[in-house]
Parts: sequence; structure tokens; C-alpha cells
Amino acid sequence: MERIRVSYSDAFRRKVAADWMRSEEPITEVAKRYGIATELVSLWGHRYEEEYVTDEDYQGLKRRIGELERMVDRLAKENAFLKKFAASKPTPKSRDTLIVTAKNLAQSRRAVKSWGLPAAATTTERDSGKEALNPTLGSKGDLKPLPPFIPDTDTGG
Repeated sequence: MERIRVSYSDAFRRKVAADWMRSEEPITEVAKRYGIATELVSLWGHRYEEEYVTDEDYQGLKRRIGELERMVDRLAKENAFLKKFAASKPTPKSRDTLIVTAKNLAQSRRAVKSWGLPAAATTTERDSGKEALNPTLGSKGDLKPLPPFIPDTDTGG
């Protein structure tokens, strides 16, 4: 008598393996219910064991997905803020040609105020017609001229 070789689909194998792993009944009962050998149920169960997800694992994965979605949302908001900030910040043409004018200073102060940052201290203020230094910065005698600009000659290599 010739043996007939039966091939089972992957979906059927997974179903039998999951049924055996979920149930409390012995492997022989599961095999009888599906009409297959107990060795097949055992083989499929061990093969698909790593892929089987318990309810506890599922809930843990669901929580982790929620955490990751919140993180992605927060990072997307940060990214949008930084893009807006980078677009609104003018880039100077070169270091040695940057001149602060009253107009530049007013624009900078408005931008700082709109970003919710504290205003920077100024070095001089007009006080009844004469120039007086901000007391937090010291006296006029403490001021020293800036050194001349030296271009960076390091090629990085």
C-alpha cells in the first residue's frame, strides 16, 4: 500500500499550533480534533512558538506603540518649531561686515520677545542726556577694545 503525502497550508499549521498553545488540553486531544499525528502538532507548536503572542505580550506591545506614537508626535512638534525658528533667523553675510543698527536691534528684541525669551542686557542707556553704563556690567574704565578679527586658516585636515 502506497502512502499518501498530505501537505498542509501554513495558515492551517499556525492555527493548530496556536490552538495547542492556548488550550489546556493534552496534545493528543488537539491532534485527534484535527485528525493529524501528535508529532505534527508538537513540531508545528515548537516551530511557531516564537511567533505566538500572548494577551500579556499583546498589551505590552500596545502600550509600547502608544509611547512611541507620543514620542513621534512630540518630536514632530519640536521639528516644526525648529524649522520655524531657523527660517525666521537671518543669517549674517560675513562676520566682519555685521553691523548692529537701531533697526537690527529693534528687530532682534521683537523676535526675542515673540519667542518668550528674556531680553538681553544692554551696555549703555541714555540717562538724562549723558551716557551711563548698566550697573551690572561695570564701569566705563573696565571696557577694553575687541581684538582684530583673525580669519580661520585651519583647513581641518
